[in-house]
Amino acid sequence: MKKRKQALWILLLLIPILATGCAGTQDEKTAVLTNGYKALSAAAATYDVAFQSLADLYVQGAIDEAAKTKAIEYGSYFWAGYHMAVEALESYQKTGSLEDQEALSAALAEVSRLLGVFLGYVEPLLN
Repeated sequence: MKKRKQALWILLLLIPILATGCAGTQDEKTAVLTNGYKALSAAAATYDVAFQSLADLYVQGAIDEAAKTKAIEYGSYFWAGYHMAVEALESYQKTGSLEDQEALSAALAEVSRLLGVFLGYVEPLLN
């Protein structure tokens, strides 16, 4: 369980880096789209690992119904933000505008924040 928790926090820390990573040889739009996709993929994978760990603990009786309900609540906030970021990514993909790029950056920052809130609740339960 400790290794899972460490992996979750490492992934959480990587999301902002992936979202703002270097363009390298790619053009700016491609780099923004690639980094946005990677950040969303990392966030979703982190959430999935954490929630699966909670599900396992619930089945084992290690967490109660109230903790499960609260985790679902925090998870729903994350997923709402995640889907807004996906929409922002799709919008930027269509337009490539600076306005949509800024909206995507803001959405990715919110996804990272919401994932942090979720993991902040989940971490003590995983101990």
